[in-house]
Amino acid sequence: MLWFPNLNEADPYLILPLMGASLNSFNLTRGITKENEHWFVNRFRTFFSVLQFFHLPFTHAWPAGAWLYWISSSGFMFVQSSLMRK
Repeated sequence: MLWFPNLNEADPYLILPLMGASLNSFNLTRGITKENEHWFVNRFRTFFSVLQFFHLPFTHAWPAGAWLYWISSSGFMFVQSSLMRK
């Protein structure tokens, strides 16, 4: 069906971990606006933006099902924040 044959095994091409980290990083940077920008928020955003990609060596072996859950919840967060902005 998709490129991963089993949800209990890791994604062999690392597409899901990269999608999950990218979507989380995008949601994090998108959530900071001029109204809530503060020095602490900027440090928080920078720290977690970098952390999104540094955790990949440790989480790349997670099962594909966990990554699908992570991506679907991050995608829902993106849609929800887009609707709330309007």
